[in-house]
Amino acid sequence: MDGDTRGQTFEREIENVTKSTNPVYTMLSNRGMFSFNLWVSTLVFLCLGLVFGLVILIFTCVNLATTPIETITGPVGLYLWNSLACFFTFIGVILYVVLYMEDLKENVLRPDELDLNWTSRDKTYLGWSFWLVVVACLFYAVNITFVVILGRDCSAPFQKKASMNHIGMEDVMSY
Repeated sequence: MDGDTRGQTFEREIENVTKSTNPVYTMLSNRGMFSFNLWVSTLVFLCLGLVFGLVILIFTCVNLATTPIETITGPVGLYLWNSLACFFTFIGVILYVVLYMEDLKENVLRPDELDLNWTSRDKTYLGWSFWLVVVACLFYAVNITFVVILGRDCSAPFQKKASMNHIGMEDVMSY
């Protein structure tokens, strides 16, 4: 019985040392700043929007340089990638607005700064980086609109054109 008590005490001491030296635990336990889970989910959705934005860039270049054979590289793929990028970016913007309205608008200071009676109430604002993300979301939506309007008839000026040997050859007499 005495050995179990010593083992439990030793485990608690290790746990206390780990908690006090682990910066992630310190950040998670410090609930004075903002909702950590909401912040992480905002970052995940914005990163997914960015990844799908890069996928759009790649498949748009493939679509312009070649005649797309697969559905995923053609207009249907562009609808898909733009829709996913717009969706994830929009959700990221909504999550950040919720985080801002719940936590950041009232307090952006750390607890040790609050102990000094400093305040940041009503002194915060949404900066230009937030508005750039909103504009990116709007550009994804505009891109979807362009693909819908142009449809399958869009072609790049540097695409291969049919040669004269293959056009109207049934009327030409060869010797």
